[in-house]
Amino acid sequence: MAKTRKNVEQSEEVITPSETVEEKSFFKEDVLRSKEFSPIERDFLSGFLEDKKYTIDEARKALEKIKKGVVK
Repeated sequence: MAKTRKNVEQSEEVITPSETVEEKSFFKEDVLRSKEFSPIERDFLSGFLEDKKYTIDEARKALEKIKKGVVK
């Protein structure tokens, strides 16, 4: 018995990654336990962050803002 092949139509649709990747947000306590920050940075963040969710990037920006304010 002969084997037959079915032609598979190729789609010209291009799949692109979404332009906005949603970052995970963490509660303040989780940010403070993160290894992303040194113990001193976590200490600063514990005093200045409000009790809500933050992305790591938001926490870093808050830390930079804190550092600039402390130096002045």
